Amino acid sequence: MSIFFKKSRGIRFHATATWFYDRGNYAEAIPFFQKAFQLGNTEAALALATCYLEGHGVPADAERAVEIYRSVCRKSAEATFLLGKCYETGKGVLQSETKALQCYHKAAKKGYAPAQYTMAECYLGGRIEQPVTFETKQLAVVYLRMAARQGYAPAQYKLGYCYENGIGLSAFPERAVRWYEKAAAQESPEAQYRLAVCLLRGVGTARDDTAAVRLLRRAAEQSSLPAQLSLGSCYYDGRGVRQNEREAVKWIRMAAEGGFEQAQVLLGNLYRRGDCVGKDLSEAARWFRMAAYQGNAEAQYTMGTIRSSATLGGTPDETEAAFWFEKAAAQNYPLAMYELGIRKIYGNGTKKRPSEGLELLKRAAETGLTGAQYVLGVCCLEGVGGRKNSAEAGRWLRMAAAQGSTAARKKIAELEKQGIL
Repeated sequence: MSIFFKKSRGIRFHATATWFYDRGNYAEAIPFFQKAFQLGNTEAALALATCYLEGHGVPADAERAVEIYRSVCRKSAEATFLLGKCYETGKGVLQSETKALQCYHKAAKKGYAPAQYTMAECYLGGRIEQPVTFETKQLAVVYLRMAARQGYAPAQYKLGYCYENGIGLSAFPERAVRWYEKAAAQESPEAQYRLAVCLLRGVGTARDDTAAVRLLRRAAEQSSLPAQLSLGSCYYDGRGVRQNEREAVKWIRMAAEGGFEQAQVLLGNLYRRGDCVGKDLSEAARWFRMAAYQGNAEAQYTMGTIRSSATLGGTPDETEAAFWFEKAAAQNYPLAMYELGIRKIYGNGTKKRPSEGLELLKRAAETGLTGAQYVLGVCCLEGVGGRKNSAEAGRWLRMAAAQGSTAARKKIAELEKQGIL
């Protein structure tokens, strides 16, 4: 049998197999994939391996898939790449990040764009764990350029992101926009969202709210949670589109239900104020709690205020309030540091630890929080957690007064009258 005849038969068998496979008739597709594979058809080999990985038409057998990938690696960069994924995930082979990287590197050298993109992800620390340095970021950009120039949308988006944020190269917003545009044209929701943000802010391009809204809608319809939130915000503000409260709530709720914590916080605030929706304090608390459990500092702080004063309903619980304030304070949220600091000074809902409380107040005060500056000044004056220090007290009180604190001004006047300051 001539090589030409074998290739021709392999192509026909693969076409028949694909016809069955695309219609969900996996069992009927398998024999044709196998025949095409035996005749040296690489595409059939990859499809057959996928069937073994997914259990389509045959019992799932990852080890058999790995065998097939290995058999065509010399001819197929894609097979080498997919073998790397098996090594990375431990499917059908002993997991090995080192061997995964080797496979990705070989496929990338052969010009396979997804492998080049994956190498970039590895060098940026997004895939296989390894030290991330400026040099690795530069290598990542090299691989991204290779893949992006081949029209690979994920690489075009990521390269734009690197240009926008100065990752591995100097920030160049205009080039970021150019690459976002290329990826957005291929319906990359991430690129559509970032390009919309650039248009809304006028970064790297002229500001165009209307064009931004069109892009946000395209990304939102592809389930991009940030795009859904931003689209809802545009409807709320009437930016780039006619103001529409119903549409605003629809998109914000969609993002919140998808688990996007920032949307959950915004929706909670809408329910708390009765803005665009009926005022519902228990519903507000529900959305704040969801975001708080995902680690959102603003929501954690809000949950602390809810449990402390029952402002959104429920029974006050200072212990739980301190718990939430501590979570937010760990993320350097100024208001939470202030609230937790006071509680540690007086032992309200948590163990009494004045020195820790003062440190928290100081951290909050250093961010410019007026209330923290005033309370810290009073604590220094009274010697809470240590010796009295009128000079330090005066410093913090004057900072608060400079920011408009009436209480601080009165305190300073009183202390000056007494000759303390």
